[in-house]
Amino acid sequence: MGSTEEWTFLSKLYDKRYNMFRENVKYSWEMVKFYTTLCSTLLMILFAFFGVLFSNEVFLMLNNQIKIWILIIPIFLSSFIFVISYIGRENFTRECNRLYEQLAIVMKLESRMGLHDNLRNIKEKEDLFKNDDHYIPNRWRKEFNNKSEEDYVKEMMSENRDSFYTKSLVIFNAICIMSVLIILFDIYIIFTLFLDP
Repeated sequence: MGSTEEWTFLSKLYDKRYNMFRENVKYSWEMVKFYTTLCSTLLMILFAFFGVLFSNEVFLMLNNQIKIWILIIPIFLSSFIFVISYIGRENFTRECNRLYEQLAIVMKLESRMGLHDNLRNIKEKEDLFKNDDHYIPNRWRKEFNNKSEEDYVKEMMSENRDSFYTKSLVIFNAICIMSVLIILFDIYIIFTLFLDP
């Protein structure tokens, strides 16, 4: 490590970037909660609409053309849910991309500040975790050594990786798939009503 001025500069930069990383984590999680709550509420309204519709004798007695017009409402609501979920997925992807960029910067600063250095050269006495040679987990150092920041972000955003991004993305994908299935179900009902004389 260099001079005191360099250490002070790196320390302030680290604090700033670490706080930005924490904010990105918070925004990402809030985004998942917001879109999941909104889409779940709309799906429950949609299911309640179907439940009331098909259990209501008045609806069952209407002629088929009026039923078809009424059943167009769930198609629009399901399409709206799909669009909201898709927008949420795109916003979440953008926010996670920023999150992993900030984490990469934090990791580079930790390395520059010596937190990735071998502790055996620094420690005077053994404390907790006596077998650990570094402040940073071995898995992180081995996994991301000799990679660029861009490679790190791409790998963390990869759908084959077990990360916060991929686990949360399943929620958005499930909502999109569910809304498409509801649209197809509704279209099927409309066609059977249309074909029924």
